[in-house]
Amino acid sequence: MITEFSSQYKYINRYLPVYKLTFARHDEMQVYVETCSSKLATYNPKSRQIFIWIFDTFHNWGFIDAIANNYLRIITMLLFISIILFSAISGIVIYGFMWKKFKKATPTNSEGFLRKNHRTIGIIVSFLTLTFAFSGGYHAIQKWEPNILSKMIYEPIIKVSDIKIPSTKTNVDWNRLVNLSIIKFKKEFYYQCDLYDAENEKWEKQFVNTNTNLIEKNVEINYAKFLVTKFSKMLVNPTSDCCETENSESFNPNFILKSSSILTDFDKREYGFVNKRLPVVKLEYNSDDDTTYYIETSTSRLAAVVNSSTRREGYSFAIFHKFLLMEWAGKNIRDFMTIFAALGILIVSILGLILFLKKK
Repeated sequence: MITEFSSQYKYINRYLPVYKLTFARHDEMQVYVETCSSKLATYNPKSRQIFIWIFDTFHNWGFIDAIANNYLRIITMLLFISIILFSAISGIVIYGFMWKKFKKATPTNSEGFLRKNHRTIGIIVSFLTLTFAFSGGYHAIQKWEPNILSKMIYEPIIKVSDIKIPSTKTNVDWNRLVNLSIIKFKKEFYYQCDLYDAENEKWEKQFVNTNTNLIEKNVEINYAKFLVTKFSKMLVNPTSDCCETENSESFNPNFILKSSSILTDFDKREYGFVNKRLPVVKLEYNSDDDTTYYIETSTSRLAAVVNSSTRREGYSFAIFHKFLLMEWAGKNIRDFMTIFAALGILIVSILGLILFLKKK
């Protein structure tokens, strides 16, 4: 049973606690399952385990975390990224605006493809390096403060005496029932029932009052709004306990709900697959920074919170670092373009290093 994220089971997987199962196969497959919701968290064959280690060590520089702390890791990364940014900007300036001063005169008939297109290639590689480095640095800055999203869970104490109707007597379609939990919403208690219609492949959620045994409507949206009042205080003051009081009236009255909806599929624009949790309730507020909360009511967790600042960083990382602008062409084309761009930068860097060493 895994209760904390690790170098192999990272925060990006979101779910905790999970059970880790290692199979006696040729690929030493590791499977992580969250039994609470019967969901597959992730699975890692040996090849992916090796990739995760390489990525964590050489891309995220996790080894600095291991010997020091996150702040030193971010500072070190930003230092090197600054050097890369300076190199990329100087390349654009030289190839774009000062080319005549640096270009060496050579006979036209002796120029090969690379020499003939040296300026164009230089501008393209410099621009790609700039976008990769800028989006990476911007993303790293967002990691400066510890992420407390995993702590955003509402777990009040529920006494057995508060539940009047036993779960076995719940007014629910038992043939479709997949999961059942109890929530405390202000002073009321509900059985939260997840139902699945196998014939129509459709999920449904019902809330049954534990005192009246009646199914009540609109509970999910109202419960999500209630949870926002709890989590918003924790985001401002991470040391506060969201379960310490049932008073939800302390929420900023100027923070008015603009729209609400239930998401059953990931939204590539803002709430993508990286967030893992579904279904969630999306609550969009008309605050100064257009804050939107995504609440997973089935576990009473905050799945994500997005505002103007995080949106800008998210778009920067998605477009310039992950090439999601090419998503229209399909994943394979996007991956190819990302690899092609990265290899281009790598090759130019190696060739530049070789020329530098030769001159020395």
